[in-house]
Amino acid sequence: GAAIPSAAPPAAAQITSCQASGGPSAFVRVSAAYIYREALTAKPQSYETTGADLGYGEALRMARASLACDKQRRDEFSQAQALASIATIEESLGNYTDALEAEREARALSRLKHDQNEAFSAYGLITLGNIYADLGQYNSALSYYEQARALNAAQARDVGIAGLSLSSIGNIDDLLGHHALA
Repeated sequence: GAAIPSAAPPAAAQITSCQASGGPSAFVRVSAAYIYREALTAKPQSYETTGADLGYGEALRMARASLACDKQRRDEFSQAQALASIATIEESLGNYTDALEAEREARALSRLKHDQNEAFSAYGLITLGNIYADLGQYNSALSYYEQARALNAAQARDVGIAGLSLSSIGNIDDLLGHHALA
């Protein structure tokens, strides 16, 4: 993937055209990822600080702009990536219904022609698990984490996915009182 810039791209807010050099989709996604990462590491001044105050709103706007460009170009896999970004940001904002819808759309698009990308699919399963865990639906969350672990073990073999899925399974097992398993 593209490296995340160390400073916010100056033209990020002015991106409106999808025509220039195949569209700004990758640039927008990198910019949205940068803003989202900055929001995650920001130190709120008070407990009243919202996700929107931390930059999630701008990251969400940019991810949606990327999605619009990807739709114009009929690039299904890039649409799936933009939707996965939207799902993660919506989850961070506590908009779980929107997060679930975006992640399900991402998974459906990625299955159409790009099911060979097992790592993308496994990360999507982890995102779904995270959303269900946030909703307190721990058995559903555990099921998605287990699916991600199994897919990764069988095909993707990505150390990041292995760590995320196993630690998430352990956290849920602990919450469910399965301390011997956690």
